[in-house]
Amino acid sequence: MGSVLDLEDPPRSLHTDEAVRVRIHQRYLRYYGERYADTILNMLPRSIVFLLTYGNVASRNTIVDDCGHITGVVDWELAGWRPDYWVYMSIMRPSQEENWQSRMDPIAIQR
Repeated sequence: MGSVLDLEDPPRSLHTDEAVRVRIHQRYLRYYGERYADTILNMLPRSIVFLLTYGNVASRNTIVDDCGHITGVVDWELAGWRPDYWVYMSIMRPSQEENWQSRMDPIAIQR
């Protein structure tokens, strides 16, 4: 499942939203430390809907025409069944691409 690869060997499958949330929490603690250890699970969305989603959102994988319309998406090897909030969460994570966040803000979920 792309960005939430299991820290265990062999990897465990993710079949529920709760399992996805726990995996994200484990990886966050491992790679980013304890700063939000008590709050990260409450910060994550919840979902009962899983969709076939693209697993590698990046501008380099998006084909855009001369008018700025998206005409295609390439690099689908990380696609999989994920909670419906997955793509939004993926595009909002930090990126090294210049201006990525400012390009993603207009499509962000409004709270």
